[in-house]
Amino acid sequence: MKIQELVQIAENAYAEVADAGLVQRAYDGEDVGDGVATFIANELTDTFDESANDHDQLREAVRCIQKAGQEMKHVRDMLKVAEDEALRGPKIDRIHGTDDIIRAHDASGGYFFSKSTMRAFQSRILSDIYKIPAEGLILFVSSEKRGESTRDYTVNVFEVKSSRVLTTKRVGDFATARGAKSAAKEMEKNNSTS
Repeated sequence: MKIQELVQIAENAYAEVADAGLVQRAYDGEDVGDGVATFIANELTDTFDESANDHDQLREAVRCIQKAGQEMKHVRDMLKVAEDEALRGPKIDRIHGTDDIIRAHDASGGYFFSKSTMRAFQSRILSDIYKIPAEGLILFVSSEKRGESTRDYTVNVFEVKSSRVLTTKRVGDFATARGAKSAAKEMEKNNSTS
């Protein structure tokens, strides 16, 4: 079997699912702008052994393309997993600070961190986070000020799966940042918000 015969078999097959002529043109050295066609032409060329009989040559071509197909399927499967995770929201180990929480919450359509909400409550977000992996939660502290009153502090809960923000008790439960942080640290230590 000559290399050209092998390329023609691949060309005929690939032309059924893509533009005709791509494998042949890639084999001829043309930049066809199709990575799969180029890959097929290169694999056939790289593995071709002119001293092998037709059966052995075809078997080697099948083995190489099949192996590449398995590798491509694995990559596709991992991309699908990542896509599914993106739909479900971020993973807890990918949240490193309140900026990550804000991005995830905003991306899910939440309004907790919107300018109008932050302005209405005169809110500030403290940067520390406290993770509770068993419950898929991350705690953070915010402060709120209503009118001329003093600033109060709240331990908030970011639910990783849904990207929702909840409060652990009542808004403004703590008079100081230290008190709210201490409560969040205790919840983190106990691995529970209860």
